[in-house]
Amino acid sequence: MATYLNDLTPHKDISYDDFMRRHYEIERLLELLITTASDIVLHMISARGERRLRLTEPLFYEPVNWG
Repeated sequence: MATYLNDLTPHKDISYDDFMRRHYEIERLLELLITTASDIVLHMISARGERRLRLTEPLFYEPVNWG
């Protein structure tokens, strides 16, 4: 995840026009971050022996409350 965040850093202050020219690159990095975070949370849930979440349940709610 750190690599994806580092790859996003150069884009943090870009103009709207620059964003529109590179939006696929930026969107892909965001997609990779979200997918990676979701995978980590699912592994954490599994390691704790928690039940598998339904698609309608918020994925990040419980781990945030774990502290």
